[in-house]
Amino acid sequence: MSKQRQPLLRNNCRQLLWVVLGFVLCISLLEAKGLVVWAQRLEVGPLQQGILRLVEAVDRSWSAVAAPVTEFRPQALGFLTKHGWSDMPVDTQDNVSSIIGGATRQDGEPSVVPGGSDGDGGDTPPSSAQPEGGEATGQPDGTGILVPPGYAGGTAEQIQQGWLPAIQPAGDMKLPQLPQAQTEKPRYVVLAGDSMMAVGLGAQLQRDLAAYRNSVVTVKAFRSATGLARPDVFDWQKEYPLMVGSNVKPAVVIVAIGANDTQNLEVNRKVLTLGSTEWRDVYASRLTDYLNMLTRDGAVVLWIKLPPMRPNKYNQNINVVNEVAYSVVSQNPRAIWWDVSDRFTDANGKFQEFATVQGARRPIRIRQADGIHLSDEGAKLLTGDIVTWLNPAPLQPPKPPELPPEPLPEPAPEQDLPAEPLSGSVEVPSAGAPVVSANPVTPATPAQEQIAQPQSEPVEIMPPAQPPQPAGE
Repeated sequence: MSKQRQPLLRNNCRQLLWVVLGFVLCISLLEAKGLVVWAQRLEVGPLQQGILRLVEAVDRSWSAVAAPVTEFRPQALGFLTKHGWSDMPVDTQDNVSSIIGGATRQDGEPSVVPGGSDGDGGDTPPSSAQPEGGEATGQPDGTGILVPPGYAGGTAEQIQQGWLPAIQPAGDMKLPQLPQAQTEKPRYVVLAGDSMMAVGLGAQLQRDLAAYRNSVVTVKAFRSATGLARPDVFDWQKEYPLMVGSNVKPAVVIVAIGANDTQNLEVNRKVLTLGSTEWRDVYASRLTDYLNMLTRDGAVVLWIKLPPMRPNKYNQNINVVNEVAYSVVSQNPRAIWWDVSDRFTDANGKFQEFATVQGARRPIRIRQADGIHLSDEGAKLLTGDIVTWLNPAPLQPPKPPELPPEPLPEPAPEQDLPAEPLSGSVEVPSAGAPVVSANPVTPATPAQEQIAQPQSEPVEIMPPAQPPQPAGE
């Protein structure tokens, strides 16, 4: 008998189409909110607007269907927890607020941001209270002293002392030194920005300041893939106070931001092209709001200009961002514009990935391979001047360890020697009998007696008196 061949099972195009549509439908329903976030992050334009409307419609439809399930979920988790089937707490809003200390965003979701005031890199729940204070308007503050133009910020008391530096012009320059930080009242320094601060610069600056933590304390307030152009994606006005916390009053804020702002903007459903007059006005307004928030408690802001980038088109867009940023920062009396371009370009002002640094035997990498961010060695070209500018308290030489006093030697214990037995027989004398020594006593010779006699002063011996003679003889 010949073996019967099994017919091959094949899927036609129609069946494959239904499978793909089913997969897309499931993903759309399960990840509707994720698709909305993805669409929001696309570059603003007609295509982005169309995709966003589509996924928002899907999200609204799915939310209406899933509303009963969403409302039932906390009760279901509570039931499981009550019967010991879950080791996770019920994630109701009240419970979340109690777990993270009441820190929630204005949209109702808990705000857990990278980093806290202790300098670690983990996700720590910050305080939700926002610092209060007036904006840098150039008007008299609480002390009645007029904040003059041309100063780089600080409180009126600091301005009265005359230490605040004047606004620096564009171009590489040496940072003016701040008053020396004190160990009794450490200087809080906030590191703010996007990945231009998070990659290379922020980490290297924290390492360089680690030895001075008794007088300078760093607070991380940066987040990669963010910027000032898209508050609909990440709103710095809401997130920055949460990152810093209500218990910290920064004295200095160091900013490196803008690498993600080279994109079109949307205002009232109208797309504003990057670099246009309307775009510059809107971006300047958002940047001004951000800068006023940083300086409203009297902090000095050091704004680092974005260095040249390797991609030519991207570098041109970065120049637009730098132009708007400089126009805003240079008008704020509490901010310093720091142009560091010369440190990352060649003699012709072009981008360079490697450079010869003093003390190095060969060229070192000063930029990341992406041609955008700074490398650790490139960050060192800036951090040395920043540490000097912050003027931390001098390091104290380490104290020698205190050694415990040496104990006095203990006296040797007295040893009880056994008594030696007397030789011969010993007779107990009777009462009144003379005591006879066991060892016979040899009588002393006259010479020994003379020696044994104590020496005394010589005594004059008077001659015997003569008897009186009878008178007349």
